[in-house]
Amino acid sequence: MIGPHSLIYDLNPEQAAIRQRAREFAEAEIAPIATDYDVDPRFPHELFGKLAEAGLTGAPFPKEFGGEGISMLEYITMVEEVARVDAAAAVVMMLNYTLAGKPILYVGSEEQQQRWIPDLIQGKRIGAFALSEPVAGSDASAMRTIAIPDGDSYVLSGEKHYTTSGDVADLFVIAAQVPIGKSWRFAVFVLDDPETAGFSRRRLEHKLGIRMSTMAKLKLDQVRIPAENMLGKPGKGFQTMMKTLDGGRVGISGQAIGIAQRAVEEAVAFSSARHAFGGPIAKLGAIQVMLADMASQCSAARALLYRTAQMWDEGIHSPLFASQAKLFSSRAANFCANQNLQIHGGYGYFGELSIADRLFRDARILEIYEGTSQIQQLIIARGLTKPDSAVPFRDSAAPDPIDLPDPEQAVADYEAAKAAAAAGA
Repeated sequence: MIGPHSLIYDLNPEQAAIRQRAREFAEAEIAPIATDYDVDPRFPHELFGKLAEAGLTGAPFPKEFGGEGISMLEYITMVEEVARVDAAAAVVMMLNYTLAGKPILYVGSEEQQQRWIPDLIQGKRIGAFALSEPVAGSDASAMRTIAIPDGDSYVLSGEKHYTTSGDVADLFVIAAQVPIGKSWRFAVFVLDDPETAGFSRRRLEHKLGIRMSTMAKLKLDQVRIPAENMLGKPGKGFQTMMKTLDGGRVGISGQAIGIAQRAVEEAVAFSSARHAFGGPIAKLGAIQVMLADMASQCSAARALLYRTAQMWDEGIHSPLFASQAKLFSSRAANFCANQNLQIHGGYGYFGELSIADRLFRDARILEIYEGTSQIQQLIIARGLTKPDSAVPFRDSAAPDPIDLPDPEQAVADYEAAKAAAAAGA
């Protein structure tokens, strides 16, 4: 059963049962393989199928599509329990919902939702969200991937980096710039056939942590996507991306709490069993201070996250609180993982007797992906000083990005190249 130290928030019996279900699955199906995938990184296809079969990948999707319609709070408890056993497995569990599924739910048409959502719920498709680029990470407005309209299609060209599950995914939500008059504006597309001409990908190696969750670099060389695969309207993609990231940050916060909780548990267990100076080191004042700080950081982060998730369930999708939850929980996870490694000493550093080293490595990404801690601070400050702002730094339409050609000229150049190619054929 879940110990009282993890129940800072009063869950009702149904919520507690959902949480317990995730813990039991994680202990039975993930714990035995976590170290193997950390040592030999690869995407866990078999586990992904089991996650889908158990309903963990699709639980928060609406019932009308085959999901369970659980609340964000309930979903966060599931994420936390899976991350407590393995943080990378939590990413594998979350991606179909928080990043691939959410934009389709937010702005997709009924036909688009019926076409893609059930497959994401059932695990028939692996989803990916392609946003980051070599020069467009924290500053999404610097995106250089462009989509030129061509009849009933758009032709995409550009590169995407750090695309989670991009090496194995077969459904990609891709952000790009589209020409609208004399300006470039954002749009979001779904590529549902990775065999489409011009699309290629390469897995990124040598990850520090969360190694079961793989990443890839994508290249789009005049990739043709039907116009009917655009999510929402052209020019409205920036808002879709920001809202998607807000939801993703709540999910990542749950992952952070899972890491922090496991670090506390490991530190308590090791310090109680490890003897020095005539007794368990848990009785030493220095260790007790470390344990107290770890537990307090974890509990405070959980309380902030659960309240944020509850607000989400009440229809309050606040970038301010989503960023506060991610900033604080990411820092708490790194603090707890670092203290846990310190308490383990050499036994943790060499990784022979504990998972202290994996927790330490897995926690580090939390302050980087889904927006760095510095970006979260800027969003929080913007939310305090301009509470009515819909997006963190830019006007709602976002300014024209740097280093892109004139939109009208780009369309003309594309048409000229197309005509020349046809004449040559």
